[in-house]
Amino acid sequence: MAMDAFDLVVVGAGPAGLRAATVVSRLGGHVLVLDEAACAGGRLPSQAHPEPTISLRPKWSIGAQKAEELLEDASAAGTKILCGVSVWGLSPDGFVGTVPADPSQIGHNVPTGFQAKAVLIAAGATQNPLVLPGWTLPGVITAGAAQTLINVHRVLPGRCAVVIGIDPLSISAALLMSACGMDVKGILLPPGGYASVPSTPHTVIKELARALSCLPESCLKLSGKVLELLAPLSTRLFPLRGIPIDSCRLMLRRMAQSVEGDEKVAGIRVVSLDSKGRPVDRRVETWEVDTVVTSAGLHPLVELCQVAGCPLVYSAPLGGWVPLHSSKMETPLPGVFVAGSITGVEGARVAEAQGRVAGFSIAKFLKLGSDPEVNRQLEFAELGVLQARESSFPFFPDVKLGRTQVTTAWNRWQANG
Repeated sequence: MAMDAFDLVVVGAGPAGLRAATVVSRLGGHVLVLDEAACAGGRLPSQAHPEPTISLRPKWSIGAQKAEELLEDASAAGTKILCGVSVWGLSPDGFVGTVPADPSQIGHNVPTGFQAKAVLIAAGATQNPLVLPGWTLPGVITAGAAQTLINVHRVLPGRCAVVIGIDPLSISAALLMSACGMDVKGILLPPGGYASVPSTPHTVIKELARALSCLPESCLKLSGKVLELLAPLSTRLFPLRGIPIDSCRLMLRRMAQSVEGDEKVAGIRVVSLDSKGRPVDRRVETWEVDTVVTSAGLHPLVELCQVAGCPLVYSAPLGGWVPLHSSKMETPLPGVFVAGSITGVEGARVAEAQGRVAGFSIAKFLKLGSDPEVNRQLEFAELGVLQARESSFPFFPDVKLGRTQVTTAWNRWQANG
């Protein structure tokens, strides 16, 4: 059987992959998008989160609507999209090896691979585990899993929950569960010792303050800078019972110690902290809950890049190891491009903007369209990434530092030939 050949094969049907596919398809390219999920959109269908606003009541962003828009654009442009397909390898000659994502479907409807002139790896990112006593009990899930259960499968994770770990993802999950009728007892600090997640009141306040300082809204930017300056004082004044965020409570002076239960989650053991963030042994309580939601940061999914032989760069501000790449989303491997959270964990808006850049870079590589027009659109798309970054709530406050680290590594690689 002849192997299907494409100008571009995209691995990952999230905002970066779909937007890049649309750009190349509109310029006349023959494009295939692969994703191991049952439906396209990446993490978007599971996301319904509050956007940062000056108002205390958040404005909600519905990811499923954006996913549908991106999918319609790609399909209308002529892109072929196959879901339920896992990519296991990428060879130097452009062979993209595939298998069904569901092992029970081996040998059915999924070719062994595709041939591509160019490949875009837009695999995204995944959550880090938060390890504490009892973390393997049924009823302990990640914040992303909670969002997927509610927004994709329309199933509540439980009736009564606590959230461990304080970051934009955990806060979004807590607000979503509360909005759907669950009793969210609080958003707690994780046990100490995690390098990837703030675990003291002082570090949480500083991280939240730095994130606010990165936002374009002047009031939020100013409040972030003031909060950062007053972080030590804020920690001492922070109430033990926490402060309300919409219908949830942010608790910087409560730390999760362990998950309790025999065959499933029955409770959470919580210790109170003094004004300096030190545990107070006499203030240990057990709260009855049936669900524990954890959030310990995310890291890029770089395995396919590793298999392909793409050099990696370590950047903590971007979530860990990322493929070496340029601002035009090129990698050192000819014909292999990257875009989205695989290049560093940021939001869907940034991922989509990077996908547009990758699309025009790939069009240039494939010699699609008019060179002057493609170059003009590529420059415009690169500016769009900067604008998207400035208008998005940063998951990691030091993203700019991380991008500088990758750019420096790319320039060094180019200089060394």
